[in-house]
This record gives sequence, C-alpha cells and structure tokens, in this order.
Amino acid sequence: MVKLTKTVILIALFCMDLSAQNRRFTVSGNIADATTGEDLIGATVYVAELLTGTTANVYGFYSLTLPEGKYSLVVSFIGYEQYTQTIDLTEDIRLNVKLEPSASILSEVVVTAGRRDANVSRAEMSVERIPMQTLRRIPALMGEIDVIKAIQLLA
Repeated sequence: MVKLTKTVILIALFCMDLSAQNRRFTVSGNIADATTGEDLIGATVYVAELLTGTTANVYGFYSLTLPEGKYSLVVSFIGYEQYTQTIDLTEDIRLNVKLEPSASILSEVVVTAGRRDANVSRAEMSVERIPMQTLRRIPALMGEIDVIKAIQLLA
C-alpha cells in the first residue's frame, strides 16, 4: 500500500512538472500610425523563433498566445518602418505599437507605346496564297489540276 501511495505521488508530481513547462501567455495590443494614430488594419505581427504570427483586425488589435520564453516580435505594415521588440514572456503582456511611415524615393517611370495596329500592313482578310509549285505537287484528277480541291487539301 505504501508503495502504491509513493507511485501515485510521483506521478502527480511529474504531471505538475509537465504542466508547469507548458504554461502559455498572451501578448496583445493595438497597432497604429505614429503620426495620425489611425489603426493599421492587417498589420502583421511575426515571432521569428516559432515561425508563427498573426494580423491585426479591423480595429488594429492583435493577440498571440505563446509558450513561456524569450521572443523577438516583428511588427510590419506596407509603407511603414518595421518595428522589432524582444519580449520575455513570463506573464500576459499588453504591447501597443506605433509604426512610423517610411518614405522611399523612386526613380522616374517612363511609359511608351507604339501604334496599336503597327503589325498590320494591309487590310486583307481571308487571303490564302498558293505557290504554283505546291499546286503541281498535289495529285491531279484526270490530268488537270483542280484549284478548289487543292485548297481543301491544304492545312
């Protein structure tokens, strides 16, 4: 009986130790423009160590539930500077992020076009030219070359 009690206690302690290792915490917050304060809908939050992430909803809110540990959070949005923050996730964290707009200087774009019908030289439709050598190679019925029959035999 004593041996059974010790075994049960050991199993209980082992299960508690496993559950302590699987603790999960949530990092959440809002993502907004730093100049206007406008919510950035669809901004991405990426955790490089776990290869996972999420996107902000229509209110700029995001939420990620991760195992306990130290992570690099990368927040990005098109047209804004990327924001990176290292977090030590030992409790639930509220992290609001303000992204700065990024300005890019682009070189000029030149658009050119040719005439739409530059490949058309004459307005001919349904014209098929058959050289005389081709007509002579086609078998002739009763000695004479039939032009209509020759056109039908061509591809």
